[in-house]
Amino acid sequence: MLKTDTQDGKPGRLLFVRNLHVLAGALLLTSLGQPAHAGVLLDENFDDNAATYTGVFAGEADANAINIRAASDAINTGVDTGFDSFFGASTSGNFFMVIGDDTGGIDGTPSGLGGVGAISIANFSLGTFGVGLHSLGISFDFAFDTDQDTDVTGPIPGPFFVGLLDDSDNLLQLLVNFDDVLRNQADRRGSFNQAVDLALASATNVHLSFGLFEFPSTSSSAVGIDNILVQAVPEPGSLALLSLGLLGLGLARRNKA
Repeated sequence: MLKTDTQDGKPGRLLFVRNLHVLAGALLLTSLGQPAHAGVLLDENFDDNAATYTGVFAGEADANAINIRAASDAINTGVDTGFDSFFGASTSGNFFMVIGDDTGGIDGTPSGLGGVGAISIANFSLGTFGVGLHSLGISFDFAFDTDQDTDVTGPIPGPFFVGLLDDSDNLLQLLVNFDDVLRNQADRRGSFNQAVDLALASATNVHLSFGLFEFPSTSSSAVGIDNILVQAVPEPGSLALLSLGLLGLGLARRNKA
């Protein structure tokens, strides 16, 4: 036998409240089960003169081809063999990551001049992502340059790319891709700041990867990276479901009171 509400004695009100509880609970579980992460996944400005990443190297490149340097280093302050102080004045105290040269300016090693070529990739782990659509906010500063007098030689081949990769280095999403570079080329340096949607069919370990390829018998090139930030943005649908669930629970409690 259905019990009536003690305040107004109307049959069915208690059933309505119970159903509202069930619906609100279902909406909350659905919203919490959405695939999106939440919060900051990676925040790296290198100012502690260190970083956690996994390096991949081939050809002339080895583990020394990726390193952290101060803004006072020659590779930042140099004009023809550096990044023209893109990463701050020499007195700023800033640090940044270099990909493609072990010491000195962009004319250092590894390079393509030895006839072998070099590949240097830095992978930053973002964690394991579940099945579904993930919305990410990704930003970083970058400079891609060469020491070669490109007024004479023309563009230097040797791609620089940034992408989201899995554990097997399969490309999930390409973010930046430059096939070549001129010395001091303005559009090969700047800030990347975009919202990125990543759709996954299975649970996947995801990495933000920065890679430089220096082709055989070409000049040396290098990349500088700083201020990496990756944040997970909840899907609008997830927020709506969560809001509806909380609203439903509030109404249920109000009607039960």
